[in-house]
Amino acid sequence: MSRIAVKVLTIAVMIFFTLSLNVSSQKSAPPKDNPTTINWLKYDQGLEQAKKEKKKLMVFFYTDWCGWCKRMNSSTYTDEEVKKLLAKNFVSIKVNGDSQNMISVDSAKITEKQLTSRYVTRGFPTLCFLESNAEKIFCQAGYLDARQLSPVLGYLGDDWYKKLSFDEYLKKKDELTKEKKEEGKTKSKK
Repeated sequence: MSRIAVKVLTIAVMIFFTLSLNVSSQKSAPPKDNPTTINWLKYDQGLEQAKKEKKKLMVFFYTDWCGWCKRMNSSTYTDEEVKKLLAKNFVSIKVNGDSQNMISVDSAKITEKQLTSRYVTRGFPTLCFLESNAEKIFCQAGYLDARQLSPVLGYLGDDWYKKLSFDEYLKKKDELTKEKKEEGKTKSKK
């Protein structure tokens, strides 16, 4: 089995398991003493920042008429854990799938709508995760609440997807998170 096929299979299992974790969604309001928000950028600005900061990109493709997109904005992206994970490892980008706003992509000017057609095949909302060099990791169509998105952000953000299947990550998540924190403390002492 090719490396790409294994990666695609792993991501498919990851999404299936994540979606099965929580059938119903819950709204999580941010605490009043923490007004932190996600710093959404345009696609071209986000690519530039991701290269500088060596962070991955999470691209949120939406439309103004999409009810599930609005729900992700009002519930998923207001969750404290989601905001923390995005700030730590990702540059967050919003792309309006109906917009005629021009952006620069590979030295060419295209609309957000044209960019959307490159990534979105199954509707809105769609999340695409990219490496800092814009290489696609994977895209997922459909609504995700915070409890579904958080493990995905941890798995991708800390590069566990390069070493473990999503199921293995979920089973060892607490242990791996603790290990990662200890590793960070050791590096900061040096």
